[in-house]
Amino acid sequence: MMITPQSPELEAIVSLAKQGESSAIATFLNLFLNSSGIMARVGYQDHCLGILLESDFVPEPAEPVALIRQKLAELQPPSVRFVTVVSYQPGNSEPAWHEAFDLVTEPATVPTAASHFPAPALTRWLHQGQSANPIETASIHGNPIPEAETDWLPLDFIKGTSPLTVDEFRFLRLYFNASETALLSLSAIQQVLNIPVPEILPVPHMPDCVLGSYNWRGEMLWLVDLAQQLGCSSRLNLHHLDTTIAIAIESDRQFLGIVVPRLGDVEVHDRQQLQPPTTAFPAKLKSFMSGYFIAAQSPVLNARALNQDSRLQVHCAD
Repeated sequence: MMITPQSPELEAIVSLAKQGESSAIATFLNLFLNSSGIMARVGYQDHCLGILLESDFVPEPAEPVALIRQKLAELQPPSVRFVTVVSYQPGNSEPAWHEAFDLVTEPATVPTAASHFPAPALTRWLHQGQSANPIETASIHGNPIPEAETDWLPLDFIKGTSPLTVDEFRFLRLYFNASETALLSLSAIQQVLNIPVPEILPVPHMPDCVLGSYNWRGEMLWLVDLAQQLGCSSRLNLHHLDTTIAIAIESDRQFLGIVVPRLGDVEVHDRQQLQPPTTAFPAKLKSFMSGYFIAAQSPVLNARALNQDSRLQVHCAD
């Protein structure tokens, strides 16, 4: 069946899914899977799309895998080549089955092993999938992220946990000091890291907000104290910490690690309710805001503005 959007809402979902937005891909796939009693969640890492299927029964793999392959071929999401499909029954700690395929090759040439999604990462991804909100169980309300989850927490997985309306978006609440918080769209977040402090490389002659650099995916990721970058009081003192929470954000192919003392909940808000910044906010904070939600009583941070901070452009250039 070819994609034939029948409403503006569905058309918007299809448009986002074609761009590779994982929550939209999950919503689109569930339009076809839910009628069979199957719910899909979607995560993305390194050109590989991970799809976790949950159902009260164990479906034979041929039909759902063929359907998923057909729908992804219609969407043709950019940057996705390899797909791993895993079937789970809620409450079971082990998958019923998993299959992998190359989205750009013919089925006859597809390797049978899930080699494109490394086994350790796949295992972590699967186990995180047993929670409706993996980041909440890992690091919410000041609890440390478990040691086994320190290298990769798939934020895209959260985006696919439940359907959203066309104007709804998910945001992560960040604490940048003891009492002040802000929201950041999950779409800007690449990874949540629990970084051992000794692995942060201090760099001399940097702005106060720059904590140093960290080897992330083989690249140098600059780490900044978000509170100091926003011009607010900071409670971070790395000398008294073994690990610290960093959020790798991306805009325009630029990456930055923002360091916060703790994380809050993942929240859903209507983008149409976003208000422009007012003079009530400090000038420096305003320069990093997309706006604010009155009901949430929180500023919404702009990932592009954080990444393009002139102080970082001068001191952290490649």
